[in-house]
Amino acid sequence: DYGYISYKLSGLFFNYWKQKEDIQALRDAVFQLREAEKIYTYALFPAFWAEIQGKLGQMLALLGNITKSTEISEIAITASMGTPPGKHRRNPLPARAKRCRRFAL
Repeated sequence: DYGYISYKLSGLFFNYWKQKEDIQALRDAVFQLREAEKIYTYALFPAFWAEIQGKLGQMLALLGNITKSTEISEIAITASMGTPPGKHRRNPLPARAKRCRRFAL
């Protein structure tokens, strides 16, 4: 199955990046997760979709930090929030964070 192979390849590319710090390997890991995301949709595989979103958010955050790209970092935040397509989070901050003065907006 193409989606599962893409998912596994993303892990291999990510591990290679961790060992060699080759930025292209991190980009390839993100690409492969995006391919898996096309197959494992929220509607059909909600738990696995959430796992993919979490990993995608982590990898995109690293990539955004390394490349100093705010656009990639914003995509990372969206992915790591794990909001299913067509649904919007009303409050991205937990209730406890809203009460905390440090997080006052």
